[in-house]
Amino acid sequence: MTDDVLTKVDRASKLNSLEVRVPLLDHKFIELSFKIPSTLKLKGCEQKYILRRSMKKYLPDSILNRPKVGFSIPLSLWFKEELKEYIHDTLLADNSLSSNHLDTKYVMCDNSARIWTLLCFEEWLKQNR
Repeated sequence: MTDDVLTKVDRASKLNSLEVRVPLLDHKFIELSFKIPSTLKLKGCEQKYILRRSMKKYLPDSILNRPKVGFSIPLSLWFKEELKEYIHDTLLADNSLSSNHLDTKYVMCDNSARIWTLLCFEEWLKQNR
């Protein structure tokens, strides 16, 4: 994997401005992980129990106990700045296919995820008349 798949994934992700995570592939680490009893890998609902315990002296609690965070795109910021004119020209224009069905006050409010859906819907309508 090291010389083939990982290299290809790394290049393809960088080319498309994506962040990908490389799995833990060190064979010694994997061999050790197979020797560890399951009860230490998952303790109650706490996943990665032994990994967290082993890092306790190196990392602060704020890192070790941090909740999982997803990756999101800054739609709200884009819609207020770079894409503001595009939204207006696309969703609020007279020739907009979806404008008859939209409340313009709603479109101009900060409803980023829904506005993104409307933009995608408008583009789909244009392509599938």
